[in-house]
Amino acid sequence: MKSFFTLLFIFFIVPIINAQQGETLQYIYLKDGSFLQGNILEKGEGDSTIKLTDGTVISLPEDIIWKIADKKEGYLTQPDGRRILSKGWCNTIGFQFMVAKSAGEITEGERWSAGIQFSRGYYFNQKTRIGVGAGLDRHEKTFVPIFAEFGGFLIKNKYTAKDYNGTAFLPFTYNLQMGYGFALHKKTEFEDITGGWMLYPSVGFMLGSRRGASFKLDVGYKFQHYQRDYNYDIWSGYTVKDEVLLRSFTVRTSWVF
Repeated sequence: MKSFFTLLFIFFIVPIINAQQGETLQYIYLKDGSFLQGNILEKGEGDSTIKLTDGTVISLPEDIIWKIADKKEGYLTQPDGRRILSKGWCNTIGFQFMVAKSAGEITEGERWSAGIQFSRGYYFNQKTRIGVGAGLDRHEKTFVPIFAEFGGFLIKNKYTAKDYNGTAFLPFTYNLQMGYGFALHKKTEFEDITGGWMLYPSVGFMLGSRRGASFKLDVGYKFQHYQRDYNYDIWSGYTVKDEVLLRSFTVRTSWVF
């Protein structure tokens, strides 16, 4: 019986206590850009009493406090209070600008194009994120890429900052998307378009935010393959197949949340 109550305490009571302790830790953002981390002990008329993480107790006027936010698990915190998601589920909305070069036997040239994409993934740790997504890319033809992606933060470097727990913070990122681009094309008696494989490696960096979503900027090279069938003579059925590979230097801006 004693062992039963011991196990009950470990599995139910201890987690509740830890959760309650974790809920009191807060981030205090001041209007002058300063950032504090501690516990709100008391809110009076016009001021708040705060116990900082080093044990110091201070009193701050309410009119200099911009925002108070609870600490969230799975985020890295920079010394200025900006946070970046580094573990758990994440969503990404991105807009990309591409300079595409085709390399088919018939279709040649360069063009400017743009696209949009959305993905959902999971950070297992700072260096490993796996997800899936979809997008819309407009070249001379429009494609809907469906892809799997693998990414994360790069290795430590001299630009590494540190959060309040002493954990290395890696702002530089890598990403690799692999999938298939479906062509949005209405078949005619003279032309038919078939989509193909898509590959998109990229590197960049992420900027933390005090409001929630982080901003990410990266550059890469996007490959989109497709096949174009020309029917020059509808009576004889003479068809020419053109294998096209769009090679696009890509700049992408994203919001991660």
